[in-house]
Amino acid sequence: MVEEIGVPGNQESALKTTLDIGRSLGWALVSQFYHPVCSRVVSLTDVDMEQWRQQGFKCEHQAGIEGS
Repeated sequence: MVEEIGVPGNQESALKTTLDIGRSLGWALVSQFYHPVCSRVVSLTDVDMEQWRQQGFKCEHQAGIEGS
């Protein structure tokens, strides 16, 4: 095992952690009442990949489907 030298990069201050938790709880409460509408959402079952490719859409490399 190698000992760390200096301040570990994965530690946050208590203030930042408290603010993050407060923000997440706030969003959890707000999301119970507020549901934004997005007109550009496409259901996955409605996606026509061939049409998208003809329009210039390219699959991400991470998906491993660039040859399909």
